[in-house]
Amino acid sequence: MKKIYTTVAVAALMLGSISSANAISEQYFAKLDINNDGSLDVSEFSKNLDKYFEKKNITDPEDKKKKAKNGFNKKDLNGDGKLTFEEMNTEPKK
Repeated sequence: MKKIYTTVAVAALMLGSISSANAISEQYFAKLDINNDGSLDVSEFSKNLDKYFEKKNITDPEDKKKKAKNGFNKKDLNGDGKLTFEEMNTEPKK
């Protein structure tokens, strides 16, 4: 059960709905970074949101895609299409 809450909390952080006081660890970031390039693209970012969407009862694929892209864009502070560890642990853009 703790793992589900952790996943949901990380997803909420990723989508910008909680503060960076609950920042993710470097180890968790590395787990999300599937291709090991040191950053997350929107695909890597989106794959972690399933539990969050399930808890929020978001089932429509287009809605999931839109919310994931919106959350990604809020975290992508420099607009380069990649999320660094630092961006993941920084307050999102409003």
